[in-house]
Amino acid sequence: DFYQDTESKYLFISRLQIALALLTVIAFLMVIYFNYMPLEKKLQDSFYELEKQDDNLRSLINSTRESIYFLNKSGKVLYFNKLGKETLLKRLGKELQVGDDFEQFLFIGMEDRFHDCFQKALNLQISEMEWQIVLEGKLVWYYFGFFPVLNEKSEVLGVSFIASNIQEKKQAALKNEAY
Repeated sequence: DFYQDTESKYLFISRLQIALALLTVIAFLMVIYFNYMPLEKKLQDSFYELEKQDDNLRSLINSTRESIYFLNKSGKVLYFNKLGKETLLKRLGKELQVGDDFEQFLFIGMEDRFHDCFQKALNLQISEMEWQIVLEGKLVWYYFGFFPVLNEKSEVLGVSFIASNIQEKKQAALKNEAY
């Protein structure tokens, strides 16, 4: 009898130890779950907010009449708006991609001016110019702007290059001058 009672007690104690171990694991998992779920929710909310801000910024940039290109310090494309991509595709038949060297998309004859203004922008100087270029066999007025892009620490990240066809505006101004 003593042996059976002892064996039963050991069996009971071992089962009790297993149950306590399982309860400990469950309690530990519950602590993790309740402590980290709010953190995960905050991360999801932050990610959603970033996506919303990105969509808003993209919508704003795509609603302009200017072609906008963000180039890194080496002249590689980091970002561009929809009009910028469409304009280059129409003019050159090349599709602009992030990482492309922007030099391959320049108007013929503007390489030196581009490089000069690009370097100025890297040195925190804004350059803006109006220039006639040949487009589909015709002289067309364009506005070009080069702006330094800085981070919150005022470190130069690259250059914002803006291009805009101003032919109609220029023609209207010339007509007004004639009167």
